[in-house]
Amino acid sequence: MSQILNPSSGGGGGGGVTSVQGTAPIQVNGVSGVPQTGAVIVSDVGVDLHAARYIVSAGGTTDGANYTTIAAAYAAAVLAGAPQTVFLQPGTYTANQTLVAGINLSAFDCDALTPNVTILGKLSASGAGEVSISGINLQTNSDFCIAISGAAGTLINLSGCYITAQNNTAISSAGTGGGGINLYNCNGEINGNGLAYFAQSGGNVVRFFGGEYQNFGDGLGASTNSCTSGFDCAFYNVAEFGNAITTSNAGFLIGENSNFAGTLTLNNTSDLNVLYNSQVSGNGSTSAISIGAGAAADVADVIVNSSNTNAITGAGTLNYGLLTFTGSSSTVNTVTQTPLPTLPAFGGGGSGFTSVAIQAFSTSGTYTPTTGMDYCIVEIVGGGGGGGGAAATGGAQASFGAGGGAGEIARSVFSAATIGASQAVTIGAAGAANSGATGGAGGNSSLGALISANGGSGGITAGASNFNIQPGAAGGTGGSGGTFAAQGVTGTDGFANPGGGVGWSGAGGSSPYGSGGQRITYDAVSGNNATGNSATGFGSGGGGGMNSQLQTATSGGAGTAGYILITEYIS
Repeated sequence: MSQILNPSSGGGGGGGVTSVQGTAPIQVNGVSGVPQTGAVIVSDVGVDLHAARYIVSAGGTTDGANYTTIAAAYAAAVLAGAPQTVFLQPGTYTANQTLVAGINLSAFDCDALTPNVTILGKLSASGAGEVSISGINLQTNSDFCIAISGAAGTLINLSGCYITAQNNTAISSAGTGGGGINLYNCNGEINGNGLAYFAQSGGNVVRFFGGEYQNFGDGLGASTNSCTSGFDCAFYNVAEFGNAITTSNAGFLIGENSNFAGTLTLNNTSDLNVLYNSQVSGNGSTSAISIGAGAAADVADVIVNSSNTNAITGAGTLNYGLLTFTGSSSTVNTVTQTPLPTLPAFGGGGSGFTSVAIQAFSTSGTYTPTTGMDYCIVEIVGGGGGGGGAAATGGAQASFGAGGGAGEIARSVFSAATIGASQAVTIGAAGAANSGATGGAGGNSSLGALISANGGSGGITAGASNFNIQPGAAGGTGGSGGTFAAQGVTGTDGFANPGGGVGWSGAGGSSPYGSGGQRITYDAVSGNNATGNSATGFGSGGGGGMNSQLQTATSGGAGTAGYILITEYIS
């Protein structure tokens, strides 16, 4: 028998609840908070199991929806108060709707790609706040399909939507309040001649994040940005934008990791246009990029494809770097052409690097920059600690020293102005090898007061014993001035168990510039003693010494001195 929770009492009117035996669903009509049209609940539970309050269907309410028009559902959601989401089931909805902040529209994202959910009409907004639209095909109906106006700073977010410009430009971002439209992983198509994806004016942005926007029209239309200063049309990781773009006034273009299948005409005279790691193709035989008088563009790591006499043209300024021409033309005839630095010019470097030089220091001295050095990368390592010595032993005893720690490593970038005429170079000393005692610590390396890296600790000696474990010494740490710094590698443990016939000394910690001294293994048959193995290269720790029974004290292996490597970029 089905069970009903909180049924309405009394007969007649629209407030009753109809119960159905077993597991069949029941209809609720007139219960507070539930629309009059067909919200479905499961009779064994007696409560509304809809995940959403506002579900719209173009085919009536027989499929579980509780509204048949967007307008009715949206009005109910607005009345309930934000935040709310109106869900659309597959179908085509001919509707114009004014959007309200916090009242969202959604279908499943997969419905947009098919597309299964289409709004044929105009979604407009002018109030303050933010609203999101997800998974819907927005199609023009002789007007924009989405539009912002007014001075309230409206922000519309489109996620996984599909934009169809059928008979009109699709998007209008014409507000003056600093809002705009963001398109996240959307797609689109133009199906008419002379049409555009967007028209941007006033003080709003239009920004595309991912997606592909194709053009099946004649390709002669152009999306436009004629905003006031500081407002961009921006493209990030867009697989294709199949529409020409024209900027004017002070609205500017940003394109990163994107493919533009139309001419970019840049006429804005205030903010700088930027194209990076992208591809630009002209419309047919037109130039790929045109920069107007008073305008400027930074174009770097860009593929330019054009069959026009001039692949890049105009009376403005082209700041260029790493251009690749794949069409029949590679001519650039802009009035002003300035090469960009191939790497950032920290502190105001020159107009491009002509060579790279290296200065390396294994002993203390003075670093004097090469003439023309714009900036340099400094890599530095402290001295490696010495390995622990082995103490003298009696019968049935053994002693092993722990491995010394490697020096700290650090790295940073400095401009020519920061380096100045010269800097003192201090190379950290190698950790000493001491007989029967703890190894010496590695010294600290530094370049003036700009950057330093501290030396590793010396390995400790394990006293003579019939069983002993001695932890390895810590690597250097605590230097200063490094954009990147890492503690040196710790030496490994020394271990002695002469009764069990096993044991070994500790190995030294290695650095990026050398290897730590290797460990020595106990010889249980003949008995032996050995000085620890010394480190190699720069900044590495020495290995520990080893004694079997009835041996005099022995030394650990020495560490190695620090190192400074300076890579200079010269203009």
